Amino acid sequence: MGMRFKSLIISLLAAVSVAAFSVVPVAAYAASQSGDPDRQAAEKLITTLSLSSEKDAGKLLLEAARMRLGTPYVAGLLDPDGPEKLQMPFVSTDCMIFVETCLAAVLTSREAEPAYEKYMDNVRLLRYRGTEGESPAPILYETRLHYATAWIRNLVEEGLADDLTLKAGGVLSSGKFSFMSRNYKSYKQIAAADTDPEAAARLKAIARTEAILNEEPMTYIPKSQIRSIEDKIKDGDIIFFTTSIAGLDISHMAIACRHDGITGFIHASTAAGKVIVDKGSISDYAMSRKSCTGIKVVRVLPRS
Repeated sequence: MGMRFKSLIISLLAAVSVAAFSVVPVAAYAASQSGDPDRQAAEKLITTLSLSSEKDAGKLLLEAARMRLGTPYVAGLLDPDGPEKLQMPFVSTDCMIFVETCLAAVLTSREAEPAYEKYMDNVRLLRYRGTEGESPAPILYETRLHYATAWIRNLVEEGLADDLTLKAGGVLSSGKFSFMSRNYKSYKQIAAADTDPEAAARLKAIARTEAILNEEPMTYIPKSQIRSIEDKIKDGDIIFFTTSIAGLDISHMAIACRHDGITGFIHASTAAGKVIVDKGSISDYAMSRKSCTGIKVVRVLPRS
């Protein structure tokens, strides 16, 4: 993304700290004594990844995804009552949290001095953008990257991933971001915007973010073309299923996984109620859903 996006977006994330790819001692992740099951599960995953001989970031991401198979799907995990706080549910998940936990664990496993605190720093890096000059990003509802396209642009700007959508034959979309601001009464943090000044300020900030996102077009690979480009998708690529729902960009996220001769994926499935290896291919999934227009493909890059 260009400098204009960096300077204007309401929720700009501070530049990512750079970590070397190095072998992490087992002692760096001693079993947590906190009694927090989310933390214990995260530390177990990071320990395993840190000991892996695999250096390819995408393949590490797939390793992380496989370790999360069977994790229960629960909606609304990031929106409990009360003010926004930095949290990362691990023993339960949704589709976006599933990808975030796996990616944050991969990033942390290759830190020079990994620790659970580093993991949460990476969660913050992936999920929030601060206004220019702020580091770290403030933890606020309005600075959270609600739209997956903003999440992707984050990764690309910070050198963590490459958006392959156009390179793989994707096209521009005429869609515009507006779903949250138009449906604000469906979100409890902004539902009272008509009467509550704090909620109104959050809604205004989100509407401004939508306007800035709209300065660059959405991109996607039409679902009729997915089958012809599936050979370009690698294990560990992040797959985003785009949608025809007005004002919304993406409705589901997954991690690519080749199996049984198909280009499939691992995801937190609402139908199965847990993280699974889907039985069908990426193309099958997209074609079976009327509101799905296609996909975006994002490849995680090694941190230099």
